[in-house]
Amino acid sequence: MKKEQEVATEAPIIPEPPKVHLDKIRMNLQCILSAEELAEHSQQMASAFAEVTRFEADAKAAANQFKAQITGAESKLSLHSGLVLSGKEMRDVSCEVRKDFGTGKCIITRTDTGTVVSTRDMTTAEMQLEMKLDADATGEAAIATLPEGEEDDGEAAIATLPEGEEDDDEAAIATLPEGEEDDDEAIVN
Repeated sequence: MKKEQEVATEAPIIPEPPKVHLDKIRMNLQCILSAEELAEHSQQMASAFAEVTRFEADAKAAANQFKAQITGAESKLSLHSGLVLSGKEMRDVSCEVRKDFGTGKCIITRTDTGTVVSTRDMTTAEMQLEMKLDADATGEAAIATLPEGEEDDGEAAIATLPEGEEDDDEAAIATLPEGEEDDDEAIVN
């Protein structure tokens, strides 16, 4: 029994831990490139540089295109906002020019609204009346008459030839002899 007692009193045996334990892991560490790897990366670098250059050129072209589009849109915005703010715009409008020989004024009136646009003094050319000449049977003399609706102001007028007739280089000016009253007809020789 003694032996059984000895065994029971002995301490259990624990194995000793190993002095070195190895685990396998992966880490990202610096490595020297081989000649083949350097050549491959050089090719990739040149390709990437060409791509960057192309994208930059495309971006510049697109930026210029958008800049032009923005400028066009800003121009439209400016035009329309100006029209909205003023409520007006310039347009070609049909007008009537009335020459008032009594007052010597030229009056321009809009035909769409009847509004007088401007009033000014008539020029000397505008003050000249155009006369219709009626030739008699011989063609030697003609009677100068005023256009329909025009009033004679008693002043001398220069007669013009009707369209299509030739001038014989002899100018004729119709004037009233002293002391005679105008009967709205003048004889031109």
